[in-house]
Amino acid sequence: SRFLRSADRQMEDAAILACAKYGGDAEQELVMPFLEQLAYRGDMSSRERAARLIGAIGRPGYGHLLRELLSDTAPEVRVAAAAAAGNGRETDLIPEMLEGLGDPHLRPAALRAAWTSKNKV
Repeated sequence: SRFLRSADRQMEDAAILACAKYGGDAEQELVMPFLEQLAYRGDMSSRERAARLIGAIGRPGYGHLLRELLSDTAPEVRVAAAAAAGNGRETDLIPEMLEGLGDPHLRPAALRAAWTSKNKV
C-alpha cells in the first residue's frame, strides 16, 4: 500500500492497476478510495486520469465513478470515461453511452464502448 501513496505518479498508477486488475476483491476495494479521490477532484487532469485508470483496469465495478465522469464538463474526461465503460464491461452504462451519441466529442467513444460492452457480455 505504500506504493499507492507514492510521490511518483507512474509508480502510483502502476500500483493501482496491479491491485485492481490482478488482485481480488480486497485489493479492488483498497484502490477504490484513490480512484474516488481522483474522480472527484476539481482539476480536469485528475478526473481524466481516473477514467483512464479505470479503463486500463478493464473490470466491472466502477460504474458509479464512470457515470459521474460521463457527465463531466470536460470533453476529454467524458471520452476517457466512455472508453473505460466499454473496457470494463459496464453494461449498466449502455444507456449513458447511447445518450452520448448526441455529443460530437463523445460519439466515437460512445459507439466503441457500447459495441465493446455488448460483445464482452
